[in-house]
Amino acid sequence: MFVALIYPFLFALMLGDIGYGAVIIGIGLVVQRRLKSKGIRDLARSWSMQAYCPRFGFIYNEFFGVELFGHQD
Repeated sequence: MFVALIYPFLFALMLGDIGYGAVIIGIGLVVQRRLKSKGIRDLARSWSMQAYCPRFGFIYNEFFGVELFGHQD
């Protein structure tokens, strides 16, 4: 249970990027519509991972590995 709760956070920590998060969200939407998944457990599992990646991307200031705003000293 602990791994299920902490895995989305660790996944986003490793792959914190706005662009990759948007791609993961898009793939998740396509798969969800094709499979017609109505289970709340499947929905919660997929959206938890998709929600963290763009958030960490804003923290890391990256979009597909490129800095969004220049480095300020």
